[in-house]
Amino acid sequence: MPREDFLLNIGTKSLALIRQSSFRGFAVRNPIFAYCIYVSSKSTALTTPVLYLLLERDLGYHISEILFLAGLYSIFALVLEVPTGILSDSIGARKSLYIGLGLLSLSFPILLLLWNGIGLHLFYVFSFSSAAFFSGAEQGAIRSILGGNDQLKFRKTIYLIQSRMYLWTIPMLLLGLGLYAADPKLLLLVQSLTVFLALLVLSQIPFEATVESDQKKRYRHLASALKDKIWCKRFWGVVLLASAFSSAVLINHRTIQQQLAPLYPENDLAVIGASFAVGNVVSWWASNHVSKMFQKYNPQPLRIFLYLLVFIVAMYLSLSISFQWSAFFVFLGVSFFKAAYRPAIQSELVRQVWPKSTTASSLSLYALLVALLVGFVQMLLGASFVNQTQSNIMSAAAIMTLGGSGLLLIWASSSYTIFRVNSVLSGKESTVHVKNEVTYFSQRYAKNFDFRYYLAVVREEVSLPIPAPALVSVNLDESQVTWEAFEGQRLSLLRDPNRLHLNAFLNGINYEINKNPSGQEDESEQAAAEHCANLLRAMSIEESSAIWSELTAKRHIRYIHGDLHPDNILVANETWLAVDWDEFKVGFWWFDYLTLLTHPDLAIPKDEKIDILSRYFDFFEAHDVLAIAQGFAAFKVRQLTYYSHTEPRLLRLADRYTRQWLANEIVSSA
Repeated sequence: MPREDFLLNIGTKSLALIRQSSFRGFAVRNPIFAYCIYVSSKSTALTTPVLYLLLERDLGYHISEILFLAGLYSIFALVLEVPTGILSDSIGARKSLYIGLGLLSLSFPILLLLWNGIGLHLFYVFSFSSAAFFSGAEQGAIRSILGGNDQLKFRKTIYLIQSRMYLWTIPMLLLGLGLYAADPKLLLLVQSLTVFLALLVLSQIPFEATVESDQKKRYRHLASALKDKIWCKRFWGVVLLASAFSSAVLINHRTIQQQLAPLYPENDLAVIGASFAVGNVVSWWASNHVSKMFQKYNPQPLRIFLYLLVFIVAMYLSLSISFQWSAFFVFLGVSFFKAAYRPAIQSELVRQVWPKSTTASSLSLYALLVALLVGFVQMLLGASFVNQTQSNIMSAAAIMTLGGSGLLLIWASSSYTIFRVNSVLSGKESTVHVKNEVTYFSQRYAKNFDFRYYLAVVREEVSLPIPAPALVSVNLDESQVTWEAFEGQRLSLLRDPNRLHLNAFLNGINYEINKNPSGQEDESEQAAAEHCANLLRAMSIEESSAIWSELTAKRHIRYIHGDLHPDNILVANETWLAVDWDEFKVGFWWFDYLTLLTHPDLAIPKDEKIDILSRYFDFFEAHDVLAIAQGFAAFKVRQLTYYSHTEPRLLRLADRYTRQWLANEIVSSA
């Protein structure tokens, strides 16, 4: 059997195993481990050490031509950065990664089949295009797997993924050298199979695609976030630091072939391969130990970046030392550095992205700005090149200038705004901001807003009946309420909510916390009873009916959320929290259940909603529960239609209420 057929047979059997339910179950239980398999399979570790040699020796390209083409097509990738980021947020991180993997897996067979200049151009087009689709989408996928916006947890996970990737790709580096020595075409075929394997592994990893259904709203959020970033010192500080660190790694990779290969000219392939393998070992060790050190001491980001900057500048200055093996030791130092800096930078970048639905778009903008600055540094160093020693000193100076400027900007921004948006309906301003490395979510209301219930919570006189982020403060002078920030996916965006988690959330609602509002709340009880009566009339429930009598009973009066629809519930794995407590008040507890369980954006079947409602409305028969739900839906349709002149999307929501709850009623009446 030919080698190619043998490898294809092995690959087919491996891919069949991936599709089996056993791996699916494993991926559900261990999504981060499965993601590590995806990252390692997607890695081009097989071809990276020998790609330039393959193009130079087997296709006849000079190194200057290869560098020129790589630079030219990297500009092509830059042009795609922001459009692919916006596309990724529109279709979801998973689909964006599928497209990127598809393009990457095709790039190697194209070069293999054509094996000429046209093949090389197409190879670069496909491979650099795939990089644009990966940019931002991978961080979005990790963010979705983890849930929430815990920077320390995100950074720890990035270190873990990176550590395993460096370790697992060492055999791939060595295998790539062996395959290249045996047959360069065989190397390209195997690399294509590993990327395709990554695609199938990714398909088994469970994570929700954060896609904003209202595209106008998403673009509005993105525009608002970018507007704040333009004037944010922290944003530009991180961009400058990322540019300095990326330049350091890029310069080093171009230096390795020039300065390491002459150490053993009889077999430069062995030198390059061994250097990459040893570099991966160092990067793996660094990922493990730096992560443990950060967990133990938990230094502030500014201190982390300062240590990294001093380290990399020292590495480049040491290249000027006249020592035969200095380039090798500096290469190991930079291998340590890249493993240490990437998770720190990525966690800082992801922290500044809000909301999650704009992750890929925002990170693509970061990548574009960083790439432009790195390209400028490369051009400057290339134009002023005299000799290697002088180039190393200039590289250190450029890194120090960019990184030092970034550190100063970060130091000057202990408090900064990540995101700000105004509500069209209420005029309320919502802001996500960071103060002393803690992220907060603030809401500023109109001056006539009633803050008494918020104040009661802050004074611990009243507790919130539904799980929610911690309420930090109420500023009456600024008409502002501040919460601890919690970022999850809105329940309205989940296509198939986890039933166990949904039931746990509903069972966790404790209206018994403040069962009987005390004397000072008598006026509020009267207002709640009046609101209840008006609502039941709007639901077409007769005052003489048993339903009216039961629903208006004063024993049902509690403190309630008052607006518990799926957009106001954030989900991060098992954690479900209610936000936007603008309507927090004394009311009837069943109002919250009807608001949530009749809402068409809660993506569970109508019959299942009735079953859940029947558990909580156990004093009614099932047909009465259905009548109550339909009456509430009819009330919501009229309410949404009335307000649709200020927000057209409300009319579409009213139509979904009608189709889910009232379609049969309309047909029967006709």
